[in-house]
Amino acid sequence: MSDRAFKELLHAFGDPTIPKKIWQKPFEGEPWSKRKLAGATAETRSYIDATDYALDLIYVRPLQKDLLAYLFPRCLETWRRVVVERIDSTFVEHFHHALATTDILDNELTAEQSAAARRFIEDALLGVLAADSTPGEASARRLQTFASFGTFSGVESLWRSWWSMKTPGHAVAALQYASALVYVDGDANDGSVWSFPPWEYESIGFGERWREENVLFLERTLTVDYLQQKLSDAATALGGAPACDMSRTVYNRFLSRREGVRRRLPRMMQLLRTPNAPGIRDWD
Repeated sequence: MSDRAFKELLHAFGDPTIPKKIWQKPFEGEPWSKRKLAGATAETRSYIDATDYALDLIYVRPLQKDLLAYLFPRCLETWRRVVVERIDSTFVEHFHHALATTDILDNELTAEQSAAARRFIEDALLGVLAADSTPGEASARRLQTFASFGTFSGVESLWRSWWSMKTPGHAVAALQYASALVYVDGDANDGSVWSFPPWEYESIGFGERWREENVLFLERTLTVDYLQQKLSDAATALGGAPACDMSRTVYNRFLSRREGVRRRLPRMMQLLRTPNAPGIRDWD
């Protein structure tokens, strides 16, 4: 994403400036009125402000509206930078918690602001999912961001854009997502495809689970016939890319385990519906 996307986001929020009077008290840290608020930069200060404000979004009410208009877009840009660059930050966990368990997107923002925020998140995540040319741990961890996305926003539009596989990176991400359904312990993923369970989030601790409309969409969409076609499409999309041979390997493994995948799908939906908690949650 470019600076233009962030400028468009700010414009939807009214090109806000720092409020002249700040009365909202932070949940933690120095009062907002005494802070030299940072812009959307890579400076440490902006991460501290974003993390503290994410906690405010969870625990503080009422929210000062002009402060929300100023800081929320900057939280979104910090979120984008963290997930793109894979920066180790507690901010993302708190921010996902806020988006998933509060009415920020639906009621605290205006309709125009909410639409712009959702569009910014979806576009950023599409870019994140397109970032890798071969499956690996890094690309698998990007899927955790998608898992978290399903806890606070509708996935259908993003899913359809992603699984159309218009870029090799999207084909790689789809291949990696499908491999979690295909492979079992002991396979060592053919020594190549690293995958996490589809319900493994980029946070833990607030009972993460998918919104019901997202689970219903996936139940309608993610069938064994759909997977077979999409795994075939992935090989075509990857063409002569390094991951092309790997896609054929996953496709052949899928064909040999088609019925096993069919049995796994209901379990996957069950776990996406079940509030997350520390401990092992597996296919069995």
